[in-house]
Amino acid sequence: MARKSKKQKKRATAIRYLVVLLLIALFALVVSMAMKEGGLDTGSLDLSKIDLSKLDFSNIHLPDIKLPEIDININLPGSGQNPSLSQPGASPTPAPEPELHVYMIDVGQGDCMLLVSPNGKTMLVDAGESTALYSVRTFLKHMGIKHLDAVVATHPHSDHIGGMAGVLGTVDVDTFYMPDVANESSEYRDMMSALNKQVVKVVKLSVENTPTIPWDDDVSIEVLGPFEDVPYKSLNDYSAIFRVKFGGTSMLFTGDAEGPDTLTAEYTTLARFTPDKLKCTVLKVAHHGSLSSTSDAFLAAADPDYAVISVGKGNEYGHPHQSTLNKLDNMGVRVFRTDELGTIHIAMDGENVRISAYEPKSVTIWSSVKDLFKK
Repeated sequence: MARKSKKQKKRATAIRYLVVLLLIALFALVVSMAMKEGGLDTGSLDLSKIDLSKLDFSNIHLPDIKLPEIDININLPGSGQNPSLSQPGASPTPAPEPELHVYMIDVGQGDCMLLVSPNGKTMLVDAGESTALYSVRTFLKHMGIKHLDAVVATHPHSDHIGGMAGVLGTVDVDTFYMPDVANESSEYRDMMSALNKQVVKVVKLSVENTPTIPWDDDVSIEVLGPFEDVPYKSLNDYSAIFRVKFGGTSMLFTGDAEGPDTLTAEYTTLARFTPDKLKCTVLKVAHHGSLSSTSDAFLAAADPDYAVISVGKGNEYGHPHQSTLNKLDNMGVRVFRTDELGTIHIAMDGENVRISAYEPKSVTIWSSVKDLFKK
């Protein structure tokens, strides 16, 4: 007779224990039923004195039972998947719906957003201050990103491009989009030097030159600003404004666009596009929620259900301004802020939007597009 392996012996012992426990449970059930019918005197019965450790299971012989094999797939947090159990021969778990993911990375007082398309395309929008480079690099490494299909520098202020040279020195970039406006800052010079060193394709970003950004076949990106023929009042107004749309869900990116005065980004975009072009599910609030941005007219045209604000905790500018928060609140817009939640994750499947802080401390909300249009 073949000797049993250690694994088989352990399995047999486990089954013996299980059988004994079932017998004890059955005994307890019989005692309970007898007590209910008044046919058992339990006064002298003390179950606590039964010492299970002295029970001898060696004489209990059971046939070997082949237990069904179960595969356990555990995915680490941040993978976007749920733990699952699968049994050989069972129907495979349906594949999750494709989603567009936007990560508003917490870089303090600045902007940096990573987009991942349903087909795995990647795009980085801004890169925060140079002091936030470690946070940006760490997040990209955490996401396993060594290559970016596209990068957008909304405008050349340091809190948007300060970390760009460092990013360009870390990952490969296919196409770099930026408005045709320069800055004399060291951050701008470093960015341009890094672009030349990596020999990246640079595309002038404007409504006239790039009405759309080619990125993913299932995602449309329409550019709504800046315009080449407008002498904007400030560098902020040269900010790239564009809407990313996936199915019935969309997000409007605004950089540091100002408004509502003439020769501002919000004013000119409103004057040249119909309101439906700005309609979005999620609004990236311009200029960190400053008083000079998010005018009543612009907000009414965008008509968002949710808003996200990238802002540093306790910043010296008082961002976001209370009047801007009041506008959003009066319109029933749910607001998410990086100074309160850290990095924010937005997931859109074309019908629903899921917004949460990337860390476990977050709250999560779901929105159905069907419900959005009931307004």
